[in-house]
Amino acid sequence: VVQPYVTGRNARASFLGLKPGTGVEALGIVFVDSGSDFQTMEDSLALYGDTGEAARAARTYAEPALLPVAASQPQADARIRRIAQSLIAGLGLRDVFSIDFRVEADDSIHLIEFEVCPGLPCFDFRAYCRTQWDMGLADAMAATAANRFFASPTR
Repeated sequence: VVQPYVTGRNARASFLGLKPGTGVEALGIVFVDSGSDFQTMEDSLALYGDTGEAARAARTYAEPALLPVAASQPQADARIRRIAQSLIAGLGLRDVFSIDFRVEADDSIHLIEFEVCPGLPCFDFRAYCRTQWDMGLADAMAATAANRFFASPTR
């Protein structure tokens, strides 16, 4: 897949349906500000796995800043929520997913990708769990699983 360059800022919408019926109000929509126009593969490798550990050891590890989209571009935030709602309804997204966008200064939105199995230990998803659910990643995932289990009619 070849993707043309799209202007704007990187944004991510993270979702964890902690409780059955959780909707787009629980989306965490943030700009992912790495200090450059886009995150390179080298930037990504410095955040994850063995290469992330090496970056920590070398003291070069730096997580991008996460800034709420609604704080500076509320119209873009609302548009992203509508797009997410369409994906939930149209594709059946639920439980846990993330969606990446480019957001232009005029609030134009470009969907880049979505993942139904996002990098859960990723810095931004951990931050989302803390901000949205006031829980660490492990506790949020355990609560989500328990809520699904106890809500299941077949248990």
